[in-house]
Amino acid sequence: MVDALWMMFCTCLVFIMQAGFAMFESGMGVRKNTVNILLKNFIDFLVAGFAFALVGYSILFAEIPLVSEWWFEHTEAPPEMVGQKPQEIVFLFHLMFAGTAVTLVSGAISGRVQLAGYLTLSFFFGGLIYPFIGRLIWGGGFLQQLGFIDFAGGSVVHVSGGAAALAAAVVIGPRLQRFSTGGKFHKLRRCSPTASTLGVFVLWLGWYGFNMGSNYGIEGSKSLVASIGLNTTFAAMAGGTAAVVFKRIQSKFVDLDSLLNGVLAGLVAITAGCAYFTVAESLLIGAIGAALCLVCSEGVERANIDDALSSFAIHAASGCWGVVAIGLLGAHPQFPDQPLHSTGVQSLGVVVVALLSFSSSWIVCQTLKRLKLLRVTVEQELHGLDETLHQHQHSDFDHTHLAHRSRVSDQALLASKLSHEIKTPLTIAKTNIDLLDHSAKKQNLSQTAHESVKRAKEGVNRAISFSKEILKYVSRSNQFTEFSIRKPVEAAVGMCRMSFGDEAKISISDNEFFITANETMLTQCVFNILKNSIEAATRLNRQPSIEIHIDLEQRYVEINDDCGGVSNSTLEKLFNPFESQNPSDKGTGLGLFIAKENIEFCGGQISSANRKGGLSTRLFFPKSEVLSA
Repeated sequence: MVDALWMMFCTCLVFIMQAGFAMFESGMGVRKNTVNILLKNFIDFLVAGFAFALVGYSILFAEIPLVSEWWFEHTEAPPEMVGQKPQEIVFLFHLMFAGTAVTLVSGAISGRVQLAGYLTLSFFFGGLIYPFIGRLIWGGGFLQQLGFIDFAGGSVVHVSGGAAALAAAVVIGPRLQRFSTGGKFHKLRRCSPTASTLGVFVLWLGWYGFNMGSNYGIEGSKSLVASIGLNTTFAAMAGGTAAVVFKRIQSKFVDLDSLLNGVLAGLVAITAGCAYFTVAESLLIGAIGAALCLVCSEGVERANIDDALSSFAIHAASGCWGVVAIGLLGAHPQFPDQPLHSTGVQSLGVVVVALLSFSSSWIVCQTLKRLKLLRVTVEQELHGLDETLHQHQHSDFDHTHLAHRSRVSDQALLASKLSHEIKTPLTIAKTNIDLLDHSAKKQNLSQTAHESVKRAKEGVNRAISFSKEILKYVSRSNQFTEFSIRKPVEAAVGMCRMSFGDEAKISISDNEFFITANETMLTQCVFNILKNSIEAATRLNRQPSIEIHIDLEQRYVEINDDCGGVSNSTLEKLFNPFESQNPSDKGTGLGLFIAKENIEFCGGQISSANRKGGLSTRLFFPKSEVLSA
């Protein structure tokens, strides 16, 4: 009776881990996919649970899987697991394990997987892949016969789940904007550090049920259960501490993600041998597991594999270490005096588990990809899965941006009034200079007088141009709408053709993407850039040729001209105010500066670089969740 109550309690703790995974993944994800992540974490447990009940439990323990004993009521777990408890309790406990293993895949491909495809993968993993691997180790398979040891699922759950997560991440590909063509990667803004932190605390709590429940009882073995709990605690503590120290040495700062991953890595590493290690060994295993996790996570990232939650690093890398450590530290209960032999058995076991899980998950994912059931469309991914798949709209109210606009509003009002006040006397002066010029021409005054009037006229006109540019800048509108980036680009090209006729050859690629900004403002910005290129070519007596490339995946507009480029010193000051590139001093020197300011005001970024024969200017419009790494 005591053992039955204990197992039910531990089963409930393992079930609570589903809540921890949901909190952790949603907190570490981006806001536009929060509902999708929560829904995915809930439904995958339902699908994997049914799959495990229908066929998985039979594969795990039945004498003839999938033939005569296909339902859990007719499948008997090994006697050492059951004891005096009802079979249903053992079934429920293992059903929770299956659900946990499936959820590990969810985090790796977060934000870009179709729900139907993910649930299909969950069914195959929970109903076939996971139980088959479990049979090799717990159900009398060849690894168990060789003496392979996994007390609480370090390989069966974590290595298999982590390997499957890597396979899914490789097949589905990285999220849009995650990696740039130059090898640089971008860090994603986390939705809720609070949720992810609480999620790890919930997972830590659930791990006590995971590890201590794997003893399948407490009566007569209270000291062993207590030792398992102690080892679990110290491994997690060591993992978190090691992650903090490792990150501090590596980058001179400590980030929350590394701490959370370190704690989880410590828990994973201790799982396989939690009943066999001492406290000192548990500290070592947790610390090394966390260090391996952080190094592996960086390696996966540098390989341009987008594992959104570092599932492979946390679960597979740390899990492999924990399994092999049973042999390395001489803790194997069957081969206590044969560390070399036990290490070989343990190493063989994790290789078999990782290869089986990776290859079978790869096949399932590739099949789903060919059937176009794996990845969402580009538009769905860019706009967010919550809105496009679940009709859930998040508020786009950007408090930080609003606060910035509020701070500059008083300065903008002052600049606007000053510009108006300056423009009025300048207009009067221009009118009088025009009259003076007209009178000078009639009276045939000297050439010196004509030149003086001309210079005065040019100066006043330039001052008026300054005033107009400032007015345009300070009067920019906060009214943003959603539109295709092609609209302001095509409008700017049309303005150039009206201003310069057929003087410039301008081509635009066929792609497009949607942004939320001020369309009029962006049109003027693109026009300023094009106008600058055309005027530069004209000064060189060339016919300007401009190519505009729109990149859908990376979300940028690139304007390439053949106008000779600029010097490095000029390139550094290209977007500075009052740095006119027009040697005749007819320009205001504000065109490119205002273009830069307005593009950043709309949430974009601008940069220029010399290219062969000309200049390349790129306007990048990331989604609000993307930050440069």
